[in-house]
Amino acid sequence: MQPKLILKEIANTIHNSKDRYTAHEKVKKYFEELCSDMKFIHRALKDCIVDPKFLNNADNLFFYLLVEGDVMIAINLFPPIYDREKNITHDNIHHHGWRLLTTGVISGNGYETINFVKKSHEKVENNEVKLEIKSMYRHELGGSKFIDSDQAHVVFHPEATTATLALWSANKQLRNQKIKKCLKIFQILENL
Repeated sequence: MQPKLILKEIANTIHNSKDRYTAHEKVKKYFEELCSDMKFIHRALKDCIVDPKFLNNADNLFFYLLVEGDVMIAINLFPPIYDREKNITHDNIHHHGWRLLTTGVISGNGYETINFVKKSHEKVENNEVKLEIKSMYRHELGGSKFIDSDQAHVVFHPEATTATLALWSANKQLRNQKIKKCLKIFQILENL
């Protein structure tokens, strides 16, 4: 099966589910299999790179494999810091707003990360943010990790370049996405 069809199948599973948390859980095993399928990863990357417009948005370390509605699937690169210093954040403490994230390491040794309790970044006392740690772990080959919407986390520079496959979606169905789908179908019919 072609990578685009596989990715569209995942996106459709997410789009067609009323409960996005259940949808992420539903695609988890399949997603993990894709993370370890180097033929799939190489074909998906090749499909991206042959697109003449691919490098137009080359301002981040992402290879967007699919952007469809509120679902995005990408390969993220996490390089080591130039002087190999340890405990330096690759991406400062942040969250993805209303997006859910399922991610798996596809190559490299992984990276250290800290996930905080959802919305604990909103607890402020005396001008101090009272973040609560939910988990600290090394994100590495095998399995996948899930990051909730509004869940702050931080990623540290790895010792060697690490690549992940990432699946983002809204935490609930978005009305504007249904409208976009209808308009897309209308445009297709209009062109017949």
